[in-house]
This record gives sequence, structure tokens and C-alpha cells, in this order.
Amino acid sequence: MISTRQFSDVLCAVVSVTGEYTVPSDVSVNVFAYCLHLDPNIYPDPQKFDPTRFTPENCNKRHPYAYVPFSAGPRNCLGK
Repeated sequence: MISTRQFSDVLCAVVSVTGEYTVPSDVSVNVFAYCLHLDPNIYPDPQKFDPTRFTPENCNKRHPYAYVPFSAGPRNCLGK
């Protein structure tokens, strides 16, 4: 069993995701970072150790929330 960090929140407004999906208010939303970090659409060959994925050039090419090791958004790391 893999222990994964997940982010959970309850939406207070209707949210449109990529214009394709609508998530109603008052529902719980979970983001499984483990699955996000292993998405081959974002990280080709996700099981391969490749530190060049995190060079500034490569980080600028993907969505800022494609890698969320601790948190994201307004409640991100206090050190930022």
C-alpha cells in the first residue's frame, strides 16, 4: 500500500474545469498528488528518475500545479 498526500476541500461555488466539466458547489474534491506526479501526459516515462524535469526551462513549460509536493495555492508553503 502506498501512502499518498492528498488535498481535500469543499467547493463553495460552481467550478468549470478545462471548459469540459462542471463541478457543483458543496461537493468534496480530492487531488491525489501521487497520480498527478505520475501522469505520462505531464511527465513522459514517469517512473524514470530524471532530474532535468525540474530545470527552470522545463518547469516553465508545464502548469504550475503539475507538481505539488506539499501544497498549492494560497495555503502553500509558509516559506514562500
